[in-house]
Amino acid sequence: MPLLERDDSILLLIDLQPKFWSDRLDKDDAAEVSGAAARAAWLAGAAMALGVPAVLTEESPERNGPTAVGLLLAVGRRAPVFTKPVFDAAACPDIMAAIAATGRKTAVLSGVRDRCLCDPLRGRSRRGRLSRRRGCGRRVLAGGRAGLRPRPPP
Repeated sequence: MPLLERDDSILLLIDLQPKFWSDRLDKDDAAEVSGAAARAAWLAGAAMALGVPAVLTEESPERNGPTAVGLLLAVGRRAPVFTKPVFDAAACPDIMAAIAATGRKTAVLSGVRDRCLCDPLRGRSRRGRLSRRRGCGRRVLAGGRAGLRPRPPP
């Protein structure tokens, strides 16, 4: 059984907003996070080429700024960008409707903050409606690999 099935996967690009980290990190950590954002842009480009839909979120963009430009260029106009007024994406009906509209059940999550990857769909995945896959962030990569496991057979 493959780890991921293209026809059942959706890419969720969560809060990849440079202003989140530009003022809060030292030079080395900022470089690591910028690298993670570049990897997320590469992942988004690959998803678009493979026909995997994507959904982008921005938490409070009026305060945290817009999504990284490289990421927006990678998805073009093929992926909607949603504003999250609250931390939990599962509490945002428009985001959940966009995910549900794809009919896909496996989410590949990409972001740069541990909490952005571990918590946003917690309520949704606990109810068994969505499987989560994590990766791309420096701190998340080690923990995220542990989360990469095949779904049980139906």
